[in-house]
Amino acid sequence: MMMKLSAALAFAFVLLSLGGEEIRIHETSWSDRTPVLDGRIENDPAWGKIPWDPGGFFLHRKKLSPSNGTKFKSLYTADALYFAIQCSEKEMDKMLPVFNFGEFWKYDVLEFFFQTGRNELIHLAVNPDGMSSDQIPGSVATRTDFQIGWNCAASRGKDAWYAEVCIPFFLLGKAPGKQALELPFNLCRYSTPAKEYSTWSFQTGPFNNTACFGRLRCLPPPPEKVAEVTESLSRPHWSSLIRRYRDMKGDPAWRSVLKKFPAETAVLEKIYANPPDHSRKAALFGEILRRIENSVREADARDRIRIRKLLFDE
Repeated sequence: MMMKLSAALAFAFVLLSLGGEEIRIHETSWSDRTPVLDGRIENDPAWGKIPWDPGGFFLHRKKLSPSNGTKFKSLYTADALYFAIQCSEKEMDKMLPVFNFGEFWKYDVLEFFFQTGRNELIHLAVNPDGMSSDQIPGSVATRTDFQIGWNCAASRGKDAWYAEVCIPFFLLGKAPGKQALELPFNLCRYSTPAKEYSTWSFQTGPFNNTACFGRLRCLPPPPEKVAEVTESLSRPHWSSLIRRYRDMKGDPAWRSVLKKFPAETAVLEKIYANPPDHSRKAALFGEILRRIENSVREADARDRIRIRKLLFDE
């Protein structure tokens, strides 16, 4: 049985009966506006006309509403899914700070789960301070050549905290095309003041119990955008490029290399320092990174040839 909602909604919340279990469906649609990832949702034009998912959250293993509600909305662009989340919190001053990053899950946190293959579960988490953690299967790391970047931001209000999350299609390995894309999906939360675990898709077991996942359904993009969306599966997302550059900046070996390219590094730094430019200038950023990395590879190849000649030709 399907519960029909108003067709005016940009996405639908649907309950389907499947083997006696209810499966939630969250529909998301193409947007020609990219959100600014700063954790501030209210005044961002990209989110203005996107409605909140009409379904609430359940207490974990209990079909009851939590005392601290959570709501979310989503959209997608040519290369990524975006989520905006509002986490109501009655006791903002009692949220626990993260003392042990190794136990990230024990603090206030949002957790995203996507089943992108039969034995492939992507698990992403973000907290009220914009800190993030993830569990990425080895098959995903191999498929993406370890370009597994994604991005998030968060902010705090008087009685709620907010998060924005960008999840590349390149990371998921799937994108909507002429047909809708449907993925097993769940979004969960922990509130430390209330000691409450809550979940969008009702869970009878642990949060990563895929048997109880709902579905994320990405409706087809406009026909003229299908090729652009599909092409995003063939190149690393800007979030991976930003992560790569951040790692290079922190690596002494790469720092010395970057000093040899002052003009290029200055451009990278300017883009890196201005988050709104991360997506707008991704092509330029990626081209400069490739130029620097290729120069290192070519130098390494020349060194290997020189050393072989010294060892075997003299």
